[in-house]
Amino acid sequence: MKSLYLFAFSIFLTVSVTAQSDQPQWLQSLFGEQIESVSQEKLNYYLLADQLGYAIVDAGEKDISSYPDAYSVPAKAQGVPSVEEAIDTDDFHFLCYQFVSKHKETVHYRLGDTGKILIIYSYTYLAQKIENAQ
Repeated sequence: MKSLYLFAFSIFLTVSVTAQSDQPQWLQSLFGEQIESVSQEKLNYYLLADQLGYAIVDAGEKDISSYPDAYSVPAKAQGVPSVEEAIDTDDFHFLCYQFVSKHKETVHYRLGDTGKILIIYSYTYLAQKIENAQ
């Protein structure tokens, strides 16, 4: 009987760890241990928001010196690389950082002195994009 409990526990542990490790590392960093209690629907929302919630564009001739510097925005969790490092390594997930997001207004950041702009879309616009993507 003990071996049956041990077997059942090992299956439960394997399924639990597998379910958690199926999520991208950035989501695990963002939610930490609470990721196990986050609904799959919410995780799917975060995955879509990560893909559709921002854009990086060339500023062209536009003066962007008044925009806040995205490189100075801190991460929400320990172990998340700096914004600059994440963008440079093509592993940037804007939800992992303390960017200001507004309900109805798009927010702009400059990416250091690269001549590029990070656009964080408003919640309203993001919701429309997610709805259209589904």
